Amino acid sequence: MSVAHTHAGHAHGSGPVPVVCAHRHVLSLAGGATRPGDELVAAVRRLLAHLLATLRERGCRLIGHVKGLVEAGAAGHLLFSATSFDGEPSFRVELRGPVGECTLTVNAIVFGGDEESVAAAVAASTRQLAPWRPQP
Repeated sequence: MSVAHTHAGHAHGSGPVPVVCAHRHVLSLAGGATRPGDELVAAVRRLLAHLLATLRERGCRLIGHVKGLVEAGAAGHLLFSATSFDGEPSFRVELRGPVGECTLTVNAIVFGGDEESVAAAVAASTRQLAPWRPQP
């Protein structure tokens, strides 16, 4: 909830309200398989592109940040972030081999939209990770 207040002739707190969303998913491949790390990087790039496009379509006007971490145990990890719809996202890849089961954490702070639509956008974007699938 945003509470506006005024002083010295100008208002504070009357702008867009931030929406905060955090999701964590355990991901795995069918039959306990593994795939090369570069395939996971490509899948995460698809996820982020889809998420940013979906957030924009659902009324988000400004991104505070969209950050994520994929933890792949002994195979390493992958960090990603975006701070705008049109800028180049940042990726830090520290994967050392094939990846099977891993954990994805996504944290988003956006302006515009509502909690339900932002959470739905994050959840829908996980489909871009195929062949990795979120576990129930």
